[in-house]
Amino acid sequence: MKKINELKWIKTKKVLTIIFPGELPIMLITGTKKYKQVLKLKKRKNLAELINYLFPTKGISDFTQNQVLIVNGKLFLGGEEIPEVIATRIFEFYQKALPWEPLLNFWINLQKNPDKREPKDNVKNHLYPFLQKNHNPITTDGCFIAYRYVNYAKTKKGKENRKKLVDGHSGKIRNNPGDSPSLKRADCDDSSHNSCSRGLHFASYTYGYGGDVMIAIKVNPQDVVAVPESYEGGKGRCCKYLVLHKNPAKITDDWVSPKGLSTKKTKKAKVAKKAIFKIKNSQQTIVISTLTAKEIIQLVKTKTRRKIDLSPKNKKGIVKKATAYLSLKGFKVK
Repeated sequence: MKKINELKWIKTKKVLTIIFPGELPIMLITGTKKYKQVLKLKKRKNLAELINYLFPTKGISDFTQNQVLIVNGKLFLGGEEIPEVIATRIFEFYQKALPWEPLLNFWINLQKNPDKREPKDNVKNHLYPFLQKNHNPITTDGCFIAYRYVNYAKTKKGKENRKKLVDGHSGKIRNNPGDSPSLKRADCDDSSHNSCSRGLHFASYTYGYGGDVMIAIKVNPQDVVAVPESYEGGKGRCCKYLVLHKNPAKITDDWVSPKGLSTKKTKKAKVAKKAIFKIKNSQQTIVISTLTAKEIIQLVKTKTRRKIDLSPKNKKGIVKKATAYLSLKGFKVK
């Protein structure tokens, strides 16, 4: 079948029936949105477009150059069933005519994650929902962009060295653009039941834990260790990442090109069309509602250099003061 006119079209006052060879008849009620769209496609004599519209999953195999196959309504790659949440996104990318490679590359990298626990505990089942919920974009090579805060290193005299960024926990792990901090996977806590524990932390853009500078990082799914259940699913742990940039603007696109994620210090950073990393001029949001009283006090001290002299038991008062202090510094507090 090569032409749209080779289909059998049966039209009555109430129903339009289309018969494809080897398929069950398609019946459309006259006047519906789908009915009108089909008539437009028929008028354009575009058979491929009509098939993709009426049988959307069939078009995915062509869309992905036969790398993804449809079997009984489910998507498979290399004999492995693709999880529903990722399969749904592939279908959405297909409908929007977005590049499919980022999602497939993400799935391939995720399959390399050595976590062999049961599905309910396996980080491979927790990661993509985290990215989707927090709008962390995927890169075309199958990694993802996340964020975290780091501190300025201290000199021997206790002064800030603004040319050197380090982690806030040990103060020893370098986090300058281009650095790739790493830990042994065995030294990281893989339990999703433990919120703040061993490992290199990554988070959503709005997650508000303390530090001097926000950095954008690139994480390979195979290096993710845990996505804690607490903190409203706003952060995770990994054993390795690449530092991209400091003071990043939030990315709102579904995918980004690694070519635009410069790790070099240049006066005019070359950026990809889908990824812009620059100093954010708009108001930055800090979420404190999920933090403990002690964490809020530390965050305010880090961000504003002001001390909240209240007991940790008085969280309501601490939140009130923290909101006031942070707002004076231009932060939007939630």
